[in-house]
Amino acid sequence: MSPAPASKNEVIPQALLTLIRAGRCPHAVLLTGGDEKGRKKTASAVAGALVCENRENAPCGKCRACAKIKAGTHPDISVFAGTEKAHTVGINIIREGILSSLYIAPNEAMRKVYVLPDADGMTREAQNAFLKTLEEPPPFVSFVLAADGKQKLLSTVLSRCTAFELGEKEQREGAERDIAAALAIALSTGSEFALVDSAAALQKNRLLVKKTAVFLQSILRDAAAADVNAPCLSGCDREAMLLGKAFTMTQITQCMSVLREICAYADKNANENLLMSVLTARLADVMKMK
Repeated sequence: MSPAPASKNEVIPQALLTLIRAGRCPHAVLLTGGDEKGRKKTASAVAGALVCENRENAPCGKCRACAKIKAGTHPDISVFAGTEKAHTVGINIIREGILSSLYIAPNEAMRKVYVLPDADGMTREAQNAFLKTLEEPPPFVSFVLAADGKQKLLSTVLSRCTAFELGEKEQREGAERDIAAALAIALSTGSEFALVDSAAALQKNRLLVKKTAVFLQSILRDAAAADVNAPCLSGCDREAMLLGKAFTMTQITQCMSVLREICAYADKNANENLLMSVLTARLADVMKMK
């Protein structure tokens, strides 16, 4: 993977970009979440911004450093991807690729940047070998790590990095409410097509899947209490009323169980599309219950 062209920022989280431009970027940055292609693009963009000669507008896309980044020839950016399809990062990559050159001064830029786009592929041995370096690198060294999630990284590695979550704002704020409401309507009508269509917005966004599942649980709770005229806490009065009329208490309880399961899978970093498929399939089964 060669570093992405330095240009107008479109992928670097604003909080991180502000730190870079202020010269206060943490020495070890961990990018998590989003899809694999997006993470790698962001990691490359962060590396480019760190060596850009126009710090206050980094990545400027115009300076000599940015030109070399665009050509993939900047000597102070080193990328160490995992091997083969497993994206495994073994101890030899850490020792021979990073530790062996760590104290060599930058060639051109003010700092050197080591990029690990498959950081969660590091073996336990590789992570342990990396710890001391992550904690106290030379002052001219920065690390940019990218990982699908934090589960495969040792707590000692996580404690030495400053993490930034990607993809959290891919959907507008409050999208989970609208999607959950649409799912509730689909459930009440018994339309499997409407159910799948409503869930389509959840593709490639694990965080939104979980938020939507949590919100749909609140609508279901309101549906369970609809016949006793209890206050509607979700704010989706119509959807809750329709679900309360269409579903038995057994169906509501079963839906709640499905949604709790989906939240648990999301916490374990299950594939987003798989989550959506499981969600719609299990809810469709509940619709068919008598």
